[in-house]
Amino acid sequence: MKRELVKLLVSLAIVAALVVVGCAPAAAPEEEAVPEEEGAPEEEEEEAAAPEVEVVEWRMPSTWTPTYITHEGDIRLVDKVSQMSDGAFDIKLFTAGELMGAFDVFDAVADGTVECGSECPIYWAGKNTGFDLIGAIPMYFTQPDHMMWYFEGGGKELADELYGKYNMRWFPIQPMSIEAGIQTHVPITKIEDLKGLKIRMGPKLGLYVMEQVGAEAVSMPTGDIYEAMQRGVLDGFEAATLGNNFQNGFHEVSEYINAPAWWQPTSVSGVCVNLDAWDALPAQLKAIFENACYSCTVEMMNYISYKEIEGLQQHVDYGIEITHFGEADMATLRGMVAEYMEGEAAANPDYAKICKSQMDFLKAYEGVRDFASPFSWGFNAEQYPDIP
Repeated sequence: MKRELVKLLVSLAIVAALVVVGCAPAAAPEEEAVPEEEGAPEEEEEEAAAPEVEVVEWRMPSTWTPTYITHEGDIRLVDKVSQMSDGAFDIKLFTAGELMGAFDVFDAVADGTVECGSECPIYWAGKNTGFDLIGAIPMYFTQPDHMMWYFEGGGKELADELYGKYNMRWFPIQPMSIEAGIQTHVPITKIEDLKGLKIRMGPKLGLYVMEQVGAEAVSMPTGDIYEAMQRGVLDGFEAATLGNNFQNGFHEVSEYINAPAWWQPTSVSGVCVNLDAWDALPAQLKAIFENACYSCTVEMMNYISYKEIEGLQQHVDYGIEITHFGEADMATLRGMVAEYMEGEAAANPDYAKICKSQMDFLKAYEGVRDFASPFSWGFNAEQYPDIP
């Protein structure tokens, strides 16, 4: 009996063990190992960092001092290039005298000492009189005329051709409105009043006309004008726009302004770029630089012109007396300007080519001016230089 009881207990234990085993979940099948690809990065390895963008660094000396209105255009250009390139194109700006003298900029860019420079083409007329016409057209062009001729009338190609002879390209950035006129210590109401006076002039043509009317023409950096007028070294000067001249304090050393500025009714300053540096730029950075220049051209054209509202009022409020030449004197000056242009065209094929292009543009636009009158800009010239 006892033996039977033991057999029964053993049998019950075996059954219980089988029930427990049967209720347990089945073991998951062992996953087949996936062989790692040769050279594949581990999962925990961080993604490789993107390669750093190489920054192109240029230097841009300027012919302008910080107080000159065109310094604003320099600042806008370098800022735009940096922003548009997301910092990949960095241009360091140096004001006049900081890295080199104002009149050293041309040669430094031409020979590659620096990559680019902010300047005005009329400063280089001593190297080639054609630069005078790229920068300013006496007696004829207004601000919109100059821009239309440059962008649509063949001016861009002629500027590139002329600067190309000196291993450079050129881009406009600052179209100026008409200059303030001749600021003097004595009133000027007719041409004869200029005789015997020492007058500072920038453009080569202006120097020529001053000599023709009996004035002593003086070439001098704008930074020296204030002291020269204060000390009586000069009797008068031309410099820039009304807004700019008041900002520079020139009203403090002159009592009169003779208008209009027939020698420079408009002018354009820009940036000359060394050709080797330009050719080395990636296409994207070339496009950024060019479009930044053209953006500045639009902005500065309006900025400088708008500042004339304030500039004129500041001179009037200060007590500066403004005089104007009569029509007879203006006709005499037109004849002198045409004579000068004809002489330069005969002596310099570059000057002749540019001048003819500009006069052809003006003549072609005459009908449009007449049609739009009285709502057109500028004027139809009464006399043109004879350029073959």
